[in-house]
Formats: sequence, structure tokens, C-alpha cells
Amino acid sequence: MSSFRTGLLAALASLLLSGGFASAQITADSIASHISADTGRPKIAYATYSENLAVTLGGLSAEALERVLGTNTPVVAPPVSLNNNLGLDPINFANMSSNLTDSAKAELDKVFDYLSKNPDATIMIAGHTAEKFNGNMELSEARANSAKLYLVELGVDAGRIETEGFGNTQPLEGASSKSENMRIEISLTN
Repeated sequence: MSSFRTGLLAALASLLLSGGFASAQITADSIASHISADTGRPKIAYATYSENLAVTLGGLSAEALERVLGTNTPVVAPPVSLNNNLGLDPINFANMSSNLTDSAKAELDKVFDYLSKNPDATIMIAGHTAEKFNGNMELSEARANSAKLYLVELGVDAGRIETEGFGNTQPLEGASSKSENMRIEISLTN
């Protein structure tokens, strides 16, 4: 077994045995923080692993959590990103615009196909801007609503789609240009 994997397992076991999750919710961030503290490696090194573990644990019943973790502390799983799961290309916008490009529509067509095959699925479309300015929250909301309107026009029930604008409050880590933050992200809500 690799030392990396051994370290992860040892840190998780230590955390569980110490009751590290006894009184709070278990989140991907708390898992990564505890493993990082035990291994001395940066928390970011455990981000993907922790998100996957939180999603897996979040699907367990309280009884199963008690068996697996020794506690039935609730697990808060991160939202499932359709951008990632469907392999979508970035859905970006021109500066100061909420108009969908042809490439954005092509990516939303993939979301429509997914929603057509999964009639109980509901989604959240989050709109973003690259910079803070007067009206950035409204523009980010307009971007999310443009995508919603397009999906509704294709035949998705509007009640299955929530929208929210975040302005520039959630920039992409490692974005190489500001245009990468002029975007929408889509996640499952159920």
C-alpha cells in the first residue's frame, strides 16, 4: 500500500477514533482539514478525495453511518457538479453580457439531455462575474436566468431549475483570465 494511501487511512481512522466528528456536521472541508492536520500535507491535496468520501458517506442511512463511523453525525455532501459529471466545456459569457453563445447552447443541450433522461432531477444554475462593479449581482443572476430560459424553451419544467447570482464572490481557483469567471455552473439539488 502506498504511503499516501496509508497516511489517508491512518488519518481518517485517527479522526474517527478521537471523535473528531462527534458534534458537528461532516463536510468535505472538515475531512480534508483533519487529514491535513494528521499528515502535515496541505489541505488542498485531499480536496477531491474528501469530496468523494463526503458524497459516499452522505448517501448512507443514520444506521449505516453508525456502523461505519461509530457516530450518526450528519454528513453534508458537496453538490454534484453537472459541469464536471457531464464533461461540459466551460459555459462562459462575453464581458457585461448575459447572452448565450452558440457554444454555451451546445453545452446546455447536454444538460437538457441529462434532465430528459432523469425526470426527477432538479438543478441549480449559479451565475458568476469576473469583477465587482455596480450591477454585478444582477448580471450574474441574468446569466443564470438566460440558461434557465433556454432549458425551459427546450422543454424542461421551470420548477426543476433554481437560479442564483453570486457576482464575483466565487472566483475559479487558478483561472488564467478574467473571462473564465464570466460563467455559469450547474449542480444537482436532489
